[in-house]
Amino acid sequence: MNVERLRVEQYSEWDEFVNSQNLSTIFHLSAWNRIARKVYGIDNEILVVRGADGKIRAGTPVFFVKRPGSWYVTSGIFGAYGPLLVREGEGSADAVRDTLDGAVAYARENRAKFMHLKTLEGPRGKFDFQHISLERQDIWVTAFMAVGGTSDDLWKTLPGQMRSKVRKAEKSELTIRWGTEARDIDEFYDVLADNMHRKGSPIYGREIMAEIVREFSDSAADSVGAAAKTSAAILTLHLGSEVVSGALVLRHAGVVYVPFVSSRAQFFPLRPNNLLYWEIIKDSNARGNAWLDFGTSIRGASTLQFKESWGAKTYPVVSFVYSESGEKVRLDAGAKGVQLGIEIWKKLPRRVVDRLGPKLARLMV
Repeated sequence: MNVERLRVEQYSEWDEFVNSQNLSTIFHLSAWNRIARKVYGIDNEILVVRGADGKIRAGTPVFFVKRPGSWYVTSGIFGAYGPLLVREGEGSADAVRDTLDGAVAYARENRAKFMHLKTLEGPRGKFDFQHISLERQDIWVTAFMAVGGTSDDLWKTLPGQMRSKVRKAEKSELTIRWGTEARDIDEFYDVLADNMHRKGSPIYGREIMAEIVREFSDSAADSVGAAAKTSAAILTLHLGSEVVSGALVLRHAGVVYVPFVSSRAQFFPLRPNNLLYWEIIKDSNARGNAWLDFGTSIRGASTLQFKESWGAKTYPVVSFVYSESGEKVRLDAGAKGVQLGIEIWKKLPRRVVDRLGPKLARLMV
C-alpha cells in the first residue's frame, strides 16, 4: 500500500473518515492542521493509506516542529491525543504498518531527531499496535467522567465532598457566562495567561484560542441535544467586574473536551474550579453528551487528583517514540533543565512573558 499525503481540498474526506471511527477524538480533525499552519507556521500533513475500494483505510495527522537543536514530529499539538485510525477488516494490520512506516519516513525526510505519536486507551476501547521502530512510554494520562443520564442522577454520582464544594461555590456570588465573541476570548485568555505565568509556562498566544473557537464554531449547533455536532465555546466566571475563571470547551461526537482552563489563584477560596466544571458537566448532560474528557496530566500530578475527585476514571495517554539515532528520547517534563526554565519564567514580568510566550509555545507543541 502507498502512503498518501492529503491535499487541503481533500481534508473533508479525512474528517468524514474520522467521524466514522469509534476511537477517533476531536484532535484527529483537520482543523488542527489548519490552525497549526496559520497561527504558528508549523508544517504538517495528514498521512493516509487507501484500501482497494479507493477509500481511506488508515491514517494519522503529523506536525513538524522545528525546535532548535531538536526538530521533531508529533501526531498532535499541545494536549492532543488519539490512536492511529484504521477501518477494521481484512488488511487493516497492513494498513496500520504502512501508515506507521509513512510517519517514520516523514520524520526522516524532515531530518527530525524524533517522532512522538500520542495515543489514547480511553473508555471506548484501545487500538493495539507494534512497530519495530517505536518505543512505548507511559507518562501522561487523561480522566473521563460519564455525564449521561438524568441531571438528578448525575448530581448523585458525585462524591459527597465534591457536592459540598460545589454548593459552597454556588453561594459565592460568582456569575456564569458562555460565549464565543472577542470579549469572551479576551477575558478567558487573560486568566489563562496569568495562571500560566504563575506556573512558569509560556502562554500559547491569543490568536490560537481565537482560531480554535472560529474553526469549531463554524460547525457549531447551539441547540440542546446536538451531541453529535462539533462546537466550541468559552465559559467564564465573574465576581462583579472581575473575571475569576475560564475554560475553552470543545464538543465532538458525544465527548466534551476542556483543553485549556484556569482560575486566578487569589480566588481559590471561592472554589471557582468546582463551579466551573460543574457548569461544564451540567451543560454536557443537557446537550446529550456521554463523556467529559478532563484532559492530560502527568501521572501523580495534583491536577489529576482534582479530576479524580469528581469520580472520573483515568486512562493512559500512551506515547510511542521513534528516534532516528536510536538514542533514548526522554519526554518527561520533570527533567532538571525544564524545571530550571520554569523557575526563570516565573520571575519574568507579565508583559515580557505575554510577548515571548507564543514564540516559545510554537516550538513546544
